[in-house]
Amino acid sequence: MSKVFWGKDTMARARVAPRLIDGKLNGRHLIERGTRISGGIYVSTNERLAITVDAASPEVSSIYERMLSWAGNSAPLNRVEQRTFLNVVCIISRQAITTRDQASMEAFEGRFDAGHHEMPLDTFIKMKLGDCRVLSLLAGVLTEKLIDDKFISGKVTIDRNTVEGQGGHAWVRFEDATGRATIIDATNDYVGDEEGGQWVYKRN
Repeated sequence: MSKVFWGKDTMARARVAPRLIDGKLNGRHLIERGTRISGGIYVSTNERLAITVDAASPEVSSIYERMLSWAGNSAPLNRVEQRTFLNVVCIISRQAITTRDQASMEAFEGRFDAGHHEMPLDTFIKMKLGDCRVLSLLAGVLTEKLIDDKFISGKVTIDRNTVEGQGGHAWVRFEDATGRATIIDATNDYVGDEEGGQWVYKRN
């Protein structure tokens, strides 16, 4: 069985620690397991672009409104209906980000010199470009806004880990009011229980 490393949040925080003021990077909290997504900044364990996320930004807002028109504008009554919303989150995130390979992201990031660079999630949406970071942040902030607007009930977070021999990955974890988890892995087009899918989602 492959070894799974869950310390990527800690490593990312340690990398930018010299730049943090009161735990924030340029006034934004770090997006980690258990934190809010909107208003935060997602940093990697190496010198890659840091991504800022705002639910009220133009591109995210446009996608959110389009999503509501698909899924319906009434609050779900049960877990099955909530899962329908989460499926729509996955579908619309994949439609927004159509170039989803790591090589394209690395080529784009290679245009920047070494050091710390920040870019809004909206920029990637406009380019339709992203890897698991971008897809999970988009799906995550959409889910978070659904919770804030009381269409679904629960909590959402971005999870990430590294699996030996496979590399690193990021995805969305939603927990309903009973604590039952649903994984939204838009990169791999998966919405389901944490034991399924193409990755090791289950926390240890």
